[in-house]
Amino acid sequence: MSAGLELVIERGAALPSQKRVHQEPAVLLCLATSIVALTQGGAHEVTLLDRSNVAVVAAGVPYRLERKSPTVALLTLHLLPLARKRAAVDYAPGVTELGLLELLRESTLLLRTRWFDEIAQRYLFEREVCRHDESRAARFLEAEITKEVFYQLKERRAAKVRRSLVSDQTELVRRAIAMIESDLFRPLSVPALAHACHASESSLLRAFKKELGTGPAAYQRDRRLDEALLLLRGRQLGVAEVAMRVGYTNMPAFTTAFGKKFGAPPSSLLSDAPKSAPLPPEGLLTHEKPPARRKQRRR
Repeated sequence: MSAGLELVIERGAALPSQKRVHQEPAVLLCLATSIVALTQGGAHEVTLLDRSNVAVVAAGVPYRLERKSPTVALLTLHLLPLARKRAAVDYAPGVTELGLLELLRESTLLLRTRWFDEIAQRYLFEREVCRHDESRAARFLEAEITKEVFYQLKERRAAKVRRSLVSDQTELVRRAIAMIESDLFRPLSVPALAHACHASESSLLRAFKKELGTGPAAYQRDRRLDEALLLLRGRQLGVAEVAMRVGYTNMPAFTTAFGKKFGAPPSSLLSDAPKSAPLPPEGLLTHEKPPARRKQRRR
C-alpha cells in the first residue's frame, strides 16, 4: 500500500517566495489563523487564503505564496494518480478518474466546509503525528479528501455552493465549537459550556439551533461518531475499544447510534470485504441526513 497524497506542511515566520509548479494538482489550505496571499500564473490578481477557503491549483500552473499573518501554517496536498484511482473505486459510479481530471484542469478557490476541514486535519494527524503514511485510515482519508474535491468542483460548475466553515457563524457558536472540539470525548455540560462562552444556556441553544440546526450535545455526539468511523476504518482497534475512546460506556447505545448514522453496525467495518463498510453518501457532509427514499407502490 502506498500513499495517495503527497503531503507538505510549512510552518514558521517565513514562507519561501519562489515560483512553484507541480506535476500533479495541489490543494492548499491554511491552518489555525494563518493568512497567505496566492498569485497564480502571470496574473496580478491576488487571492487570500485563510481558514474559510481551499485553493485548488491545476497541474503545471506556476504560483507564488506570500505570508500575510505573523506566522504561517500551510498544508499542501498533491493529488497523486493513486488517490484519484482509489476515490473512483470507493465512490463509483459517482466519481470517475476522467471526470476528476477534467475538473482539475482549472485552478479555483473553494469554500472550506466543516467536513473537509475535519478530514484534512485528521489526515494531517495520521501522517505527521502518528507517522502512518500507508495505514488503512490514511487510505480512507485520502479517498475521502479526493472525493470532496471532486464534488465541490462539480457543484461549483453547477453554481451550487456549500456553506463555508466560518459562514453564518457567530462568535458565540465558533467559541463553543472550539471548546467542544478541544475536549471532544469528555462528557458535555451545556450549562458549563454556556458559562465558559459568557452566554446564557438559552442563548447558546438558540444560536446552535439557528446556525447548525442542532444543539451542542447532538453536535458532540455526531462528531464522536465521525471519529469512531475513522478509527474503525483504521482496523487497529476493536469495536469496544473504539466506543470507549470516543466516550461511550454503553456498547448497545454506541452500536445503535452508529448504525443509525451510517446505516450499518460498527462491526461491519472490521470485516475483510473492502466494500463492507458504508461510506458517507456522495457529496454529503456527515452531519447532514440523506433525503428519505420514497417507497414505490406495488402494481
